[in-house]
Amino acid sequence: MKLIFMGTPQFAIPVLESIRQDGHEVTAIYSKPDRKVGRGRKLSSPPVKQYALDHQIPVEQPENFRSDATIDKLFSYNVEALVVAAYGIFLPKRIINGLNYGCLNIHPSLLPKHRGASPVASSILEGSSKTGVTVMLLDEGMDTGPILCQEEIMIEESETCEGLTLRLFTVGGDLIKSAITGLVSRTMKPIPQDGTKATLTTRFTKNDGLINWHSTSIEILRSIRAYYSWPGTFTHYNGKSLKIISAAPWDKHINLRPGEIKMTDEVLIGTSDGAISVKEVQPNGKKIITAGEFKLGYRSLEGSILG
Repeated sequence: MKLIFMGTPQFAIPVLESIRQDGHEVTAIYSKPDRKVGRGRKLSSPPVKQYALDHQIPVEQPENFRSDATIDKLFSYNVEALVVAAYGIFLPKRIINGLNYGCLNIHPSLLPKHRGASPVASSILEGSSKTGVTVMLLDEGMDTGPILCQEEIMIEESETCEGLTLRLFTVGGDLIKSAITGLVSRTMKPIPQDGTKATLTTRFTKNDGLINWHSTSIEILRSIRAYYSWPGTFTHYNGKSLKIISAAPWDKHINLRPGEIKMTDEVLIGTSDGAISVKEVQPNGKKIITAGEFKLGYRSLEGSILG
């Protein structure tokens, strides 16, 4: 099948590779425009664009699809379908309804649960033991289109949003091959979603990562995993920011106030119902360091209250 692939971040690449390995002709790749990043505001290309350049595949980077010229350019590739994996730009009705086999989208949840912008992080925050990946046909709604196929995935106890997202899209790469085959052979019938069972996730902001040490240990540990690597979890000390990169449960009894630091063999921080053991942190403007390195350089914080 001749198709266009749309995606932006690194974890979309396994889907793209799976499609190509299955023999489909990717005539063009669409990715978000280059952005300025870092303190030097250097222009950076999305990983999917770099993949396209490395494999000599035409790449397009429109800001949106509001102009007829941009849509006409897409149709000029004369493809039968689109495959969308974490693209991040809204597609209008003219594109959604204008291809023989439509627009296939990979969504990292078991739809209709966890529609919207943050399905993977939301599943971790809620303490879910399982999630999944869905291949669906796009319609004009927010992840409301009919389902082609799904696969359930168990969430590992210490899995971060970044790691789980990559795993889900890797599975999605296998599912998309079945979905394309099923559509072409007409052996796979799209199934409408049950809107009464739908839940909607929200788009997180940087402030969502601010730790409330009066929360329970399990809530804080879930947020550290859910917000890695973005927006990240952080707290404050002496007017400076301290990112908590990774942490583990601390099951032994300890009498610490919420946010209080105690440095023994472990770096412990108090919560509303005990403490967590911090494993990696990133002080303001510094690199990521281990708990052992943090103890050596920040012993003066012993007994202080974070936040």
